[in-house]
Amino acid sequence: MRRASKSLSWAIMLKLLWGCSHTLVHEDGLTYGERQTQLQTINDWKMNGRIVVETDAQAFQGRFQWQQSGNLMDLSIRGPFGANVLRVEGSPKKLIVYAQGKNQELLDPEQELSDLLGWWLPVNSLKTWLVGLSDPAFPSKENIGSDSTLSTLDQRLWTLNYDSYQLMDGIMIPKVINLSHNELKLRLIVDQWSYSS
Repeated sequence: MRRASKSLSWAIMLKLLWGCSHTLVHEDGLTYGERQTQLQTINDWKMNGRIVVETDAQAFQGRFQWQQSGNLMDLSIRGPFGANVLRVEGSPKKLIVYAQGKNQELLDPEQELSDLLGWWLPVNSLKTWLVGLSDPAFPSKENIGSDSTLSTLDQRLWTLNYDSYQLMDGIMIPKVINLSHNELKLRLIVDQWSYSS
């Protein structure tokens, strides 16, 4: 009886310890402001994940990869069977889009890319939104959660809900982001994020 009780005590203790370490591993110990400062000093990073797009007319799901290098971005979106649906690379002032076997240069990137897609994609703000920050170039309404992460964001006529976060490369990065603008809904699930200093 004592042996069973002792085993049970050890099992409970191990579970409690595992639970504590599990909780700690999901925290970077930074306030929102400290995390914002740290992320703003990172110029080169890469993110992989899944994307679901729903409009009033159609729905699409696939995988995405975003690579940021200074002011230059490289975004590729692939369909469910690995086919390259869209690739966008360049700077906020000039983007090159590869889609449907054609290359197109965009000199008014956000407007022209939105015209091409058939729905508005605020591509200039995505590099901050993806890492759980508001875009400092535009007014915003932020809600910071009890864990010092951005929980909701209203900016540029978009509403973002950050459903969950994960510890990646020592920093809390969004795991699931739901974005909506009128009838347009995007769901992003981040599987991997890393940076180089």
